[in-house]
Amino acid sequence: RYFGFVQTHKNKKVNLFPLHDSTDVIEKPLSKKLKADHWYGAIYYSIILSERKGKKYYTLLGWKGKNELLTQKVIEVMTFDGGKPTFGLPVFKANNIYNNRVIFEFTSQAVMSLKYMHDKKTFVFDHISKSSLTGITGPDGTYDSFKYVKDHWELIEDIDVDNGFVPKKKEVKLFRDGD
Repeated sequence: RYFGFVQTHKNKKVNLFPLHDSTDVIEKPLSKKLKADHWYGAIYYSIILSERKGKKYYTLLGWKGKNELLTQKVIEVMTFDGGKPTFGLPVFKANNIYNNRVIFEFTSQAVMSLKYMHDKKTFVFDHISKSSLTGITGPDGTYDSFKYVKDHWELIEDIDVDNGFVPKKKEVKLFRDGD
């Protein structure tokens, strides 16, 4: 179970909203808009502030240890409706379907990268697939992304993540026995 608080400050007034993890009872979490007392719990490690038509949006990147066998990473949008936090916004488009959040699930023995590249307004992440040999779900060595297009995040599969990095040539000093 996860828990937390969202704190706001406006006109010298502080509001505190407790977050209650309701993961176990949320049916179809990809399509649900949730409130603080009925939240898809996660540990957020990155917050990206966006603004559209004067309204602020907070895109949250989270980690969730689902159980001893499975781990999840989550992309979640938090907005404020009537001054209260709301989670989920149908802005993630994949295969012509808009979802309120993105949930990646993979074996707890694997590590998945999920990062936001500010300069490109893009989320880049490991592609998750199931191994035909082992049946284990995890990163397969390829990458996908969500790129901001007009008013939503659009899935782009199998991207090239070459960042132009070229290692500097280093002089390597070899040691012999007795040196």
